[in-house]
Amino acid sequence: MWFPELIRIYALQGADFTLNLTNWVAGAEKERDSRVTEAVCVAQAHMSSVFMAAADRIGVERGQPFLGRSMIVSPTGEILAGPASFFKEEIVVAECNLEEARTRKRKTRLNHLVLDRITDVYDVLLGYEENPFNW
Repeated sequence: MWFPELIRIYALQGADFTLNLTNWVAGAEKERDSRVTEAVCVAQAHMSSVFMAAADRIGVERGQPFLGRSMIVSPTGEILAGPASFFKEEIVVAECNLEEARTRKRKTRLNHLVLDRITDVYDVLLGYEENPFNW
């Protein structure tokens, strides 16, 4: 989820729903860390117009606590389920109408979140090709 190009690429390939299996680590400010991961999840789902389920773990391993906070977010950025608890295992469930993701990709007759992307420069921006544009 910290790499927005992945969700964008999946959306370009026709995905309407993405699943992010994650290990959100909790720092000294657990509440702040939780708000940041929630904001990133909401933004990712909204920017690429996909449903996103983020499944995180809870507990502590080798002294490292994890946030939990699993959630399901709509293509409009609405949190449909969660965030789950910091402290106990929870299952989050939401009904997701995939047609909503497909129709949300077109904002207006002249604005389409997927088709309006300038994908011919992605390989350069991602470092897969030399830059022919001399930026």
